[in-house]
Amino acid sequence: MPSQIRTVADLIAMLTLQKTNLPSYFVQCNATAADVTEVTNDLNNLNALLSFIELADGYKKGFVDIKNIVFDGIIGTPIPAFPPALVAPALALPLAGALTRARNRNRRFKAGPGYTVAIGEFLGIETDPTPPPDPGDVTPTILVAAAKADYGFAVIVNGREQADSWRVDAIPVGSNTRIAVGTATGKSADFIYHPSPAEAGQPVQIRVEVQLRKNNADYGHPSAEERITVNP
Repeated sequence: MPSQIRTVADLIAMLTLQKTNLPSYFVQCNATAADVTEVTNDLNNLNALLSFIELADGYKKGFVDIKNIVFDGIIGTPIPAFPPALVAPALALPLAGALTRARNRNRRFKAGPGYTVAIGEFLGIETDPTPPPDPGDVTPTILVAAAKADYGFAVIVNGREQADSWRVDAIPVGSNTRIAVGTATGKSADFIYHPSPAEAGQPVQIRVEVQLRKNNADYGHPSAEERITVNP
């Protein structure tokens, strides 16, 4: 059955097959060398951007850790070296619309004079959809950064898989009290920690954890905790 491209990873897998195998089926698929160039450019762009995003996430976390040490670390703690400067990837033209281009090409290939299901399998067009991940294997990763004031903080969640929302819990350091801070959808959101009367007016160290949700039920395992200090 035709493949369903749900994610960037799905598209990369298909483009990888087409970069390798499309030259063997020019006639059958009514394809051209320009198609291979376009496939290659889109594949290189997506791979470069995914790699850069992972690097940028780590870069941000490195500076957040340094900021936390400077703000309320133990006196005398050495400050880690700054991460090396980020260098943006060089992208090939065309840029926007890789998914639309892929779908348009696939329709044209399938209308080619010698196209078959077997050829489509070599090109990633006629493949079964990627099965959904086992919830038991799903554990999100998070990046958390405190705002300058008002007990605010931001959370970025990676590895959400089929979750349709996620819940943020906060546990004050030195306590086992779990506080539901809020829920969100998408990749990132801002939240506010509401201090207890004993905490009000002073910085509060909290441990932040994210639990994915799907269809109003917990989905997968909770994330590892990230410790931050929220500021009044």
